[in-house]
Amino acid sequence: MSQGGKPRGQWSRCVFPVLAFVAGAGSTSPPAAADYPARPIRFIVPSAPGGTPDIISRVLAAELSRQMGQQVVVDNRPGANGAKVD
Repeated sequence: MSQGGKPRGQWSRCVFPVLAFVAGAGSTSPPAAADYPARPIRFIVPSAPGGTPDIISRVLAAELSRQMGQQVVVDNRPGANGAKVD
């Protein structure tokens, strides 16, 4: 027994399981999106190819691809005044 007449193991029975849980929770978590995105990024441009928005988006896509290390594809979808048409 420790001083004060309380059993010695009472404190450790409460604290050590909590510490073990906290230490174990951090070591078993998966890496946070290490390879995100897994597919090429689609950059949708609502105008016809060859115009000013297309040229600007291709320059921007090339720079994004260089900085992110992920392929960026420009997808031209003209029509319907820029609304998404499938």
